[in-house]
Amino acid sequence: MLRIFLLGIIATVTWVMLRLVDFALLVVQRRNELRDSPGLRRLDHQFLPFAKDLLKVLVIIIGLMVVLGEVFGVNVTALIGGLGIGGLAVAFAAKESLENLIASFTIFLDQPFGVGDLVKAGEVNGTVEKIGFRSTRLRTAEKSYLTVPNKSMIDKPLDNLSLRTSRRVGFTLTFDQKTTSAQLHDIIAGSIKAMQGHPLVTQDVQMKFNALTPSGKEVTVQYFVDTTSYDEYLDVKEDLNYRLVEVVEEHGGVFAGAPAVAVPQA
Repeated sequence: MLRIFLLGIIATVTWVMLRLVDFALLVVQRRNELRDSPGLRRLDHQFLPFAKDLLKVLVIIIGLMVVLGEVFGVNVTALIGGLGIGGLAVAFAAKESLENLIASFTIFLDQPFGVGDLVKAGEVNGTVEKIGFRSTRLRTAEKSYLTVPNKSMIDKPLDNLSLRTSRRVGFTLTFDQKTTSAQLHDIIAGSIKAMQGHPLVTQDVQMKFNALTPSGKEVTVQYFVDTTSYDEYLDVKEDLNYRLVEVVEEHGGVFAGAPAVAVPQA
């Protein structure tokens, strides 16, 4: 009967400590919101959830140790000291989990990405929604919820797409052989002027008569859109595609067959 009473007291104290952890971190989050700092907002979304999970795990482990010692009379110190080879075996069995845990600390210390960033690691890409002990959760472009081990996030070359200063657009236009050199000069000059005149296009615009092939005259186009928003990037690209077609029509240019499909390198 006494054991059940002690077990109830320890469970109650453990539950209260877990609620205190929630309350303390909620207070920190509210204070950071009042300060309205971008750095603190990043802390709220990235570090605080991790810290809350870590503190709760520690509280639960301490609670279990107290239960073993006070309720079941186990010598906890001797138990921990006697793990020895058994503990080593467990460590080897949990090798990947330990690697992912260490990787999570590496992510928090180096901060290669944070919650809300669009990242690409190997063949995986998506928006970071949560960084946990073992894994990172990503929301892909298909709106699926992808769980990636933290070790995989730092073992591969990682591209934080949210930190790009601009987005590149590059493609090739092929004109019919009947398009004259004078028309090409006018088309290129007019197109460059149209692209440079867009408020979201940087000034490093390139449009060159790149090759003369049996299928036609190839002109390469490259410019950078000064935005990190994918939707805004698509709007700019569409707007300029219409403008380029208008310039070609104004100067009597003719595309060779169907226009080449431009695959932008985002």
